[in-house]
Amino acid sequence: MMTTEYHFLKENLIDIMPMDVIFLCIFIWGVWLLIKALFKRKHNEIIKESDTHQNDQLTNTQFATEEIQTIVQKDPHLMYFFEKTLGIIPDAIGWDTIDAIIRKRINPPTQKQIERYLYSAIESHEEQCNLLKDLAINETWFFRNGLSFSYLNYYIKQEWWPDNPGEKLHILSIPCSTGEEPYSIAMTLLESGLPHDHFTIDAMDIHPQAIDIAQKGHYYEKSFRGGNMAFKTLFFNNCDYYYQLKDHVICTVRFIQGNILQDKHKLMNQTYHIIFCRNLLIYLSAYARQNIVKTIFELLDDDGILFAGHSEWKFFCEYGFERIKKSGVFACKKKSLTQPSMTVPQDILNIKILNHDIKKDVHQSQEISIPIDESNQPTKIVHDKQKDNNKFDIAQQLASNGQLMEAIAMFDAVLKIEPTHIDAWFLSALCYLEQDQLQEAEKIFQKVIYLDPSHEEALMHLSWLKENAGQHKQAELYRKRLFKLKK
Repeated sequence: MMTTEYHFLKENLIDIMPMDVIFLCIFIWGVWLLIKALFKRKHNEIIKESDTHQNDQLTNTQFATEEIQTIVQKDPHLMYFFEKTLGIIPDAIGWDTIDAIIRKRINPPTQKQIERYLYSAIESHEEQCNLLKDLAINETWFFRNGLSFSYLNYYIKQEWWPDNPGEKLHILSIPCSTGEEPYSIAMTLLESGLPHDHFTIDAMDIHPQAIDIAQKGHYYEKSFRGGNMAFKTLFFNNCDYYYQLKDHVICTVRFIQGNILQDKHKLMNQTYHIIFCRNLLIYLSAYARQNIVKTIFELLDDDGILFAGHSEWKFFCEYGFERIKKSGVFACKKKSLTQPSMTVPQDILNIKILNHDIKKDVHQSQEISIPIDESNQPTKIVHDKQKDNNKFDIAQQLASNGQLMEAIAMFDAVLKIEPTHIDAWFLSALCYLEQDQLQEAEKIFQKVIYLDPSHEEALMHLSWLKENAGQHKQAELYRKRLFKLKK
């Protein structure tokens, strides 16, 4: 009996078990697919939630930036505050930068909070200084635009010292940033043989942290650019992770924290023989530029020399200065002893919005009248040509910050849209020249004189480049062309 049942079960199990196994496998596979689908769904929900959060953040940031721009541009009081009181061009600084600075002060940056903050800043000199400190750009390095310092060395040895034996030389560097420029001046004077007690250097900057760095004299590799580093061995001690400027150089510079327009009283009572004012005007509104130029004119000795940025000397020449025509050197002197005429009344800068109660609703404050010079009213950008100009302005800023390759790329973007933009070609050539890429600079200067055969500066640079390359005959041809233009 047992044997019969065994064989019966064995024969049936052979037929039944394979089906059970198949169903079991199908069941397990189905459960696995279900679990996988549930995990995938949950994963997608997490990714979607994360993307939504990031997009919301981006949208909120973009909205806040656009909101701040709209708030300021639609309100003449606030545009007046930025362009006249602070003296900056918001489009040049960048609305995203202004947004980031305001976000540090108010949270959340709602429209009402933004307006309340800005109107309170109008009444607060301290907050205006804080804003300007945050907007300051401190990108610099030693012996930036080395040709200027070569000319300074020549001028001291060949002209100033022989004509002024025993007299003390007074120099101003503004803005001095973290000290690389005034210390470069000091090293140049010491190398020229001028004793340290025969000159004074005042250096002013609005940023207290920059002044603190300068006074310590600690510098890192980013402050040393270019090919000739002989001065590093001569004037610095290598301290492993940084370079310490030697004391006999540090003691030659007097650092002053302040704003040249508001703190001129902190400077010397007498005029300066040499002033370095480079890469400042490009960030300022037209009104602020006029005031800076007027102040520099007053501070500079009648026979003094002003060193300006490569894209800024033209601003000075509009108000009483003339260019000293030395290739690669952007220096000016007074054209006459008459002070520059100002198109905007001097007292407008100090006008404040009176009878303004911050505690009241902000929209009520917009009804307050304020004297605004119509010729300097900000204009709203509505056409593509202005956008192209913005690109050109950005390129100039990049060049002034020392971001030369980025500046060249931006100038190229301008030239793709407007191939005959002479200033873009010329400034692009200067960027190559500052990087010692002489062949590329020469090619572009050639394009400049092709577009404008009477471009004196391009001809002057070409004559210098040819002379430097030993091609004296070609250099002479360019000089003859310059001579004909001056007749």
